[in-house]
Amino acid sequence: MWEILIYNMTEDIGSIYYPQFLTIKPEIEGRKINIIKTERINGFRGFILEITLEVEPTMAHHVPVGKDLLTYQISYGPVVRLIFSKHLETYTLPDDLQQFQARNVFQR
Repeated sequence: MWEILIYNMTEDIGSIYYPQFLTIKPEIEGRKINIIKTERINGFRGFILEITLEVEPTMAHHVPVGKDLLTYQISYGPVVRLIFSKHLETYTLPDDLQQFQARNVFQR
């Protein structure tokens, strides 16, 4: 199931936030994901889960480009649906990756 969730996170983050900052889509690495909260919807009566994750997308040689908060609803199948997202922080790119910067928005 992690493969499906990581795929969805990569697609969602790549299409929601980072096109305005980067010319390429960042990647999601399993070690850069923190589970913030999990909840079973309808208690013991259902198989629908909500999971909130804090993610640091990376590019090139594992260089973090920002921090995001994502909440997914996962149901039987598995069906994975993004229900909440928030961009928390944008990091400055190192000099060797400046060519992938879409705009000059990586200023602190």
